[in-house]
This record gives sequence, structure tokens and C-alpha cells, in this order.
Amino acid sequence: MPRGKGLGGSSIVNLMQLGRAPSAEYDALEAWGNPGWTATEFNKYFRKSQTLAYNETKADEFGLKPNPALYGSGPILNTLPKITADVYPAWVEAYKELRVPFNPTADGGENVGVWPGAAAIHKETITRITSATVSTLSLVFSARVILLTHSIRPIKAYYEPNKGKRNLKVITSAHVSRIVFSKAQDGKDVIATGVEYVVNGTNSATIVHAKKEVILAAGSLMTPQILELSGIGDPKILSQYNIPVLVDLPCVGNNLQVCPQIEDP
Repeated sequence: MPRGKGLGGSSIVNLMQLGRAPSAEYDALEAWGNPGWTATEFNKYFRKSQTLAYNETKADEFGLKPNPALYGSGPILNTLPKITADVYPAWVEAYKELRVPFNPTADGGENVGVWPGAAAIHKETITRITSATVSTLSLVFSARVILLTHSIRPIKAYYEPNKGKRNLKVITSAHVSRIVFSKAQDGKDVIATGVEYVVNGTNSATIVHAKKEVILAAGSLMTPQILELSGIGDPKILSQYNIPVLVDLPCVGNNLQVCPQIEDP
């Protein structure tokens, strides 16, 4: 699948569409054993990162009723298309005839239905709000190691104001090969303590060590691959590539699904 490899990751090539999953999906993460991973907690960070920048006239034209309480004053502008396709009213009515309801509040935790999608695009200039994350590796040496591949963080808001800081180092043309782990004090669990990466496709690997934590955020495709290369995954798969098993976790890399979606005018 095409991916953006550059400052900004896939936000330099993707659709820039903004959307939120149903609240039930976020709450399920906590139910599966991840305390604090709930819709309520996720919404805190949506508010922190996004600003509702709908043109009120356009919102009325589209029949949308966004909830301002779900947004804050973050640098990512949540906007609507500036130009409305002539077929839009007929498009909505056609789905109604198919018993697919119009959803005026798709950002409120229930997004079943049809509605015009929002995007991270400047509402006046119609220009893309690009990211400031690195497509392979971003290191904050003073506190932690951060791996960022496909997250959406505008360059003017997140990277440019901080690029001169001494504790931020951005490494381009780098590719993460694995996470480095050490045994916990109980001798059973493993703790991520660093990252191994290569630059410009060379065979020489570099390892950096984290003082606090390692954050792996390489997208839905690369995150499980990096975990497997690091020894976390299905032993049947890892053994084929002579990768020592650190954590027997067969679910890694499985059940990847694409949300059914139809892009219309």
C-alpha cells in the first residue's frame, strides 16, 4: 500500500479525512485489558488536537450539527468542503431510500450512516494541513524514544516551534528494524528500553536507549511488523525467520480489517 515516507508521514499523500470511531470501539480497548483506554479519554486528546472550523453556512447546507464540546483549540482544523457537489442532495436521498440514515452528528460517538466527511484542510486556502512527524524515527533523548510514522501533527504547530530544542532530534532516511527489550525484575515480563534502526538502507544498525519509555506508533501496517521483528508475535511465524520469541502473542498482525466506506461526491 502506498505510504508517505518523509516529514509528515502518510499525511503528505493521504486523503486528510478526519473521523472518529464509535465510542463502543474505544471502550472495548479497556474491556480487553487496557485500563484508561476509553472514549472519554480519547476525546480529551481529540479536543486537545482539533479545532472545529466548520463554515456555519456550509454546516447548515450539509445539514450537520457538530457538537462544539467535542473540540478544543488544537492546531488541526476540522473543516468541511468549500465546494458542494450539485448531486449532494440527491446523494443523501438515494441513501435514505436504501435505508441508510443521514447522520448529522457523526463525531459524537455513533457514526453509522451517511454524512459529508470532514478534512484537515484550511477552510479558506483549501491547502493541506501536513504533519511534522518523521516517517521513520523521531527521538527525544532527554525523556523518551518516540517512534512516529503516520500520526497527524501539523508542521507549523508541532514541529517548527520545537525544531530548535536541544532535546529533540529528527533522523531522516532512517528505518526502524526492531525494538530493544530487557527482562523485568520478575524475570517474566519484558520492558522496551531502546530502538534499533538503520539509515539509508545500510547494514550498519544503531541502537538508542530510552531513559523512560519507547512509544511505537508506526501505523496499522508497520506497528505489528516491528513487533514481530522484535520477537513479539506468533511463534509459528517468528520461527520461520529465526526470530527469538520474547512474547508469545499470536494475535499480532492478525485480524487487520478495513472499515467499509463509500466515497461519493
